[in-house]
Amino acid sequence: MQLNNTNTLVNNFLWPIILFVFGMSMVIYQTLGFDLSVMPGDLGDGRFNSYILEHGYQYLIQDNLPYWNAPFFFPEKDVISYSDNLFGALPIYVLCRFWTDRETAFQLWYLILIGLNFWGSYYAIRKLNFSVYASSVGAFIYTFSLIIAIQTAHIQMLPRFTAPFAIVSFYLWLHQKNNNYFYIAIFLLAYQYYCGVYLGYFLLYIYIIIAAIYFVKEQKVDVLLQLVNTKSAAIRTTIVLFGALCLMAIFFYPYYLRSLDGGGYPSFSDIKYYSPRLWSYFYVHERSVLWGWSSVFIDSAFNLSGNGSDKSCIFIGALPYVFLVAAYVMYRRDGLLKFFLIALLAIFLFTLIFFDISLYAFIIYLIPGARAIRAVSRFITIAIFLWSIIAAFFLDRFLSNLNTYKIVLIFALPLLLVLDNMYLTKPIPALKSNFQKRSRMVVEKYEKLKHTNPGAKAFALNLSNTAVDDHKYNKRRVHFHLDAMMASLVIGLPCVNGYSAKTPPDYLEYFLSPNKKNLDAWLQSDRVRITVKEKYKQEDILILE
Repeated sequence: MQLNNTNTLVNNFLWPIILFVFGMSMVIYQTLGFDLSVMPGDLGDGRFNSYILEHGYQYLIQDNLPYWNAPFFFPEKDVISYSDNLFGALPIYVLCRFWTDRETAFQLWYLILIGLNFWGSYYAIRKLNFSVYASSVGAFIYTFSLIIAIQTAHIQMLPRFTAPFAIVSFYLWLHQKNNNYFYIAIFLLAYQYYCGVYLGYFLLYIYIIIAAIYFVKEQKVDVLLQLVNTKSAAIRTTIVLFGALCLMAIFFYPYYLRSLDGGGYPSFSDIKYYSPRLWSYFYVHERSVLWGWSSVFIDSAFNLSGNGSDKSCIFIGALPYVFLVAAYVMYRRDGLLKFFLIALLAIFLFTLIFFDISLYAFIIYLIPGARAIRAVSRFITIAIFLWSIIAAFFLDRFLSNLNTYKIVLIFALPLLLVLDNMYLTKPIPALKSNFQKRSRMVVEKYEKLKHTNPGAKAFALNLSNTAVDDHKYNKRRVHFHLDAMMASLVIGLPCVNGYSAKTPPDYLEYFLSPNKKNLDAWLQSDRVRITVKEKYKQEDILILE
């Protein structure tokens, strides 16, 4: 790097490499360990996502395995439609899985997605003509912010690498009136849905907000007319929209059927419970090295009693707040900055619950299917890219005008970013050896007992003791059912056990207490009789205890 020329310095390609290495080192050390002995996520949702990916892999390598009808919740059909399917990110897992075991492939998938998130956001920000240095900082915020790191338990929110390209393409379409950007934005939106329903859903809202700001400001629709102002443009636009709609229809059809069969939606109060409050933007997870102490004061100020950390904590680090305030104070007249500041404010107001009033909760009750999106606070995983753009804008302008201490700031900021987002390891890490051991124990139990019922159509892992209904046991219950699910992929036989975002009607009692009584009630339930239209009895099930 040439220290005597700061323009060359801020545009040196070593900066994204340095910040990427800093961020990845932090993630690997804090999440996986440098020996990869720890799994991303936990024994619950983390392992469920591992299951979904492994099922997708087996679907691709086996000719007769149906994708949507995964072998859990037996005999329920099309059970993948109870959750995200991660199909858009599946090819990455498959490439890893071809040459390594299930758990290591999941770890590599996790690391590759983080890399794609960084480099995707970096090049998207660069497309807005910001410097290499500013774009690198923006990409770091998008990829390695504290809120993203803490949410590793919800690893289905990780495949976000197309969202930055999508947002920038949509913005450039509106402001440069280039139809190609619109086509790119539409297909990237469809692909983001394939990577994760939540991610595509929140990206769509950002599209709507960006478009609304543009049309209110410009008060003309020439950019829309340009899509069909010539015969060739109209043909291309029709092909793109039709193609995207077909992709979305293929994706959503199983979910649409699921919405019609009594699966149900979260309640209004449930959606409000998972929506952000004003304090959510300042509530810091206690695992934060630099800011964890502050959660005690937020608890006291807002009378939270320690209940806010896992539901609506969306603090993204102190530096993005500093950049936003400084950018507003110093450069608020700039058109690009003003546009993204308004977009961020609109998202903030749209999702906020204030005095128990939620504009979001009211509107989504008018939109068919939108109520399935329960955890509203997860919008930050996509909206954080707007913070990244604002941070990059501020640094780009500020560094170009700064003379004194410029070099000091340039070299100190990466270290401050790491410190701002450093977090403690999980109190009880999800060890890879434990992931492997738990399902292996079920497989061994099956091998010992399979001769007792060689004609079994499925197996059930039951508990012989009475379930105790408390929060600690709830976690163990989820882990217990996932033990059977992971083992079923090895055994090649469906299991009655199951865990997903939602459970089938009439299944809950077996989930809560997996015993012979509740197993029989599930097999004889109206749900099985009406939807599966086959009769089952306990003799059809190999029971493992």
